[in-house]
Amino acid sequence: MSLALGGCFIQDVVLAEKPLISEETDLIEPTLLDELICHIASLASVYHKPPSSFIEGDRAAAAMRKSLHTKTQQ
Repeated sequence: MSLALGGCFIQDVVLAEKPLISEETDLIEPTLLDELICHIASLASVYHKPPSSFIEGDRAAAAMRKSLHTKTQQ
């Protein structure tokens, strides 16, 4: 579709009413928010749960805590 043929469509999309973007950071516990920010590229940030909640077993949870501790010191 060329700009000349779809100009009206493009204008409708660009000028359409946009949904309000809300900030929910005040609803999340600050320590959890810090952890989610460290893992922003993982599913943890999507589900608003710490990565350790997806891992079973004490050994895996300890490895995740160690990884988080190392990243925060960098």
